[in-house]
Amino acid sequence: MYHLTQVLGNWQHELEYFVPNYERNYTFGTAKKGKNWNNTLASYGAKKCLRGFVDPEKMPVLEKFRYLTGLEDVQLAILKYPTGFSLPIHVDHVPGSDHRDRSGIDVGKDMDPGVNTDYTRLIVALEDHMPGQFMQQRNFMINSWKAGDVWQYQAVTDLHSAGNAGPHTRYSLRITGKPTTAFEKFCKKELHHVS
Repeated sequence: MYHLTQVLGNWQHELEYFVPNYERNYTFGTAKKGKNWNNTLASYGAKKCLRGFVDPEKMPVLEKFRYLTGLEDVQLAILKYPTGFSLPIHVDHVPGSDHRDRSGIDVGKDMDPGVNTDYTRLIVALEDHMPGQFMQQRNFMINSWKAGDVWQYQAVTDLHSAGNAGPHTRYSLRITGKPTTAFEKFCKKELHHVS
């Protein structure tokens, strides 16, 4: 996971419209041979973060991230981590675990979603870091950020986790998409604005 850029904008008021309407079987998306991550969550006493799609009408500033990044076949999902919520360390199957939620993307039946690394994931901090909040990829821990900080990570190949052990709810925007030349330009610019 590495820091790419920063985006400034006024989206904080849009978080009040968050609805946890993006769910799927956690085991399907993150299972490894011999592991059942639903049992792992229960054994940790963990509560999985809440996920919801960006509503373009109620969240017009957040919706602009769909085009700002230059990624193609974009999916936007808000991740909400109330106190005590987390995602234990895992890898994602991109886009195999998301294709049912993303119209226009056809994942072939013979395709192994764990091998497809054409898609990348970005995390955008939607609020400043508060004590107890964290993100991790492999052995790299992130526990300091500003609203608008953007990180890229290889969700398919790199183990990662996130959570909130602090008293303040944590919100982030997860962006999934296919890199393009426009995305390369987005990465090279240090500061972006959305309004």
